[in-house]
Amino acid sequence: MKAADNVRLPDVFAPDTPVLVAFSGGADSTLLLHLLHERAKETGAALYAVHVHHGIRGKDADADLAFCRQVCRELHVPLFAVKVNVPALAKKSGQSLEEAARHARYRHFARLMQKHRIPLLATAHHADDNLETLLFRLCRGTGTQGLRGIPAFAHLPGTPEDSSLCLCRPLLHLTKQEILDECRQRGLSFVTDATNACDDYARNRIRNRVIPELEQLFAHPQHAALRLCRAAAEDCDALDAIAMQIYHEHGADGRLPTALLREQPPAIAKRLIRLCYTGFAVRNGIGYAMAEAVHLDAVWQQICACKPGSISLPCDICAVVDHDALRMTRKGSKQARIDYTLPLQAGVTEICDAGVKILARFPEKVQTDTACSTNVYNLYTEQRIRFDTIKGRAFWRPMKEGDTILFHGMHKKVRKLYSESRVPLALRARLPLLCDEAGILAVPGICLRDGAAAAQDDPALDFCIYLHKHFDT
Repeated sequence: MKAADNVRLPDVFAPDTPVLVAFSGGADSTLLLHLLHERAKETGAALYAVHVHHGIRGKDADADLAFCRQVCRELHVPLFAVKVNVPALAKKSGQSLEEAARHARYRHFARLMQKHRIPLLATAHHADDNLETLLFRLCRGTGTQGLRGIPAFAHLPGTPEDSSLCLCRPLLHLTKQEILDECRQRGLSFVTDATNACDDYARNRIRNRVIPELEQLFAHPQHAALRLCRAAAEDCDALDAIAMQIYHEHGADGRLPTALLREQPPAIAKRLIRLCYTGFAVRNGIGYAMAEAVHLDAVWQQICACKPGSISLPCDICAVVDHDALRMTRKGSKQARIDYTLPLQAGVTEICDAGVKILARFPEKVQTDTACSTNVYNLYTEQRIRFDTIKGRAFWRPMKEGDTILFHGMHKKVRKLYSESRVPLALRARLPLLCDEAGILAVPGICLRDGAAAAQDDPALDFCIYLHKHFDT
């Protein structure tokens, strides 16, 4: 029999691997549960089922849960029943009902799999689902990654890439009609979700209107879509491997040099941007982060323009493009302004919140070999200022809006000096300015106020600035 003969687990799993079946009670998951139950009897593998009640369809959803419990009792398959208030989750998160339901499902799947040590989840996605997804993505302007369609095997969504939890779709090669025919031949009962017949959602309209029309025009468009997805996946895998190697070599600290990105073909550069994005999401515990082609294009265009800026990405993540690097940060988590005024004093002054150490000496030369710990990152500046140019008390403070310094006979905006010197955006709020009662005396690493620079033999203030943490990631 076609269905039974072709249902198997991915080759990386042993025949006796425990499996959790996502069981809605519909025709697709009902057939999948019965097929995997037959397989489990042959191999001795543990089999479990999980049903998620989304709190959307009232008594109909209660009836579906009761049906699933009855089927699992008859098959002697343990059933985990999970009830979720999806409307409340969607309202709280700002997501659609469909998106909130999906995230809730996989979150509970992962919890159950970890608790009961079940490494593999089986879902009943089929060839019609794949065609529907492919058409949906095409109409939204997908990139080549989107042409991969629904994978037959993948890491469990919402879990890190190194997680041991995986997902397989054993029915992906079967059409919906083939599944219905198989259920009929086996005499299997199943429930029908009335909302699937509603055309309020784009996916439902594709499923109910577009795919039937395609079936009238072409023989088995679902199988043609699967062939396209396999070809796209093969090409993407090759390009992904190249991008991954570059990322491991140059993006270990969560940043990617913009010069390196501009050297790459767009197909590789955009994959590197995606890796930077997903890496940030994983490090920060953000599940289901997915940047689409339109997002990658926007970041790529910003990089090619050679201008600093930020691009909003899904899951409240921002891509920050500086002159020298691309990095990710949480949306709205701008570098905190640290409000302080610290007097200039000899010895070490440490601004812990900014990760800055200042070493000042009067008037001897700076000894840099033992001044500070050696685990500093990327920035060290040394400057000398004439004592007699300091007006009144001298102190350190952060940059303020509208700050200027007299430099080369003109009052230059500090913000513009930072931009011209390509100081990364993440550093600008952290670098302390040396000021006196007449204004800004020094913009460390860039310039001193006119007339303040000390000659070799002048009595002078020597200071060094060390940064211990370059970027917040």
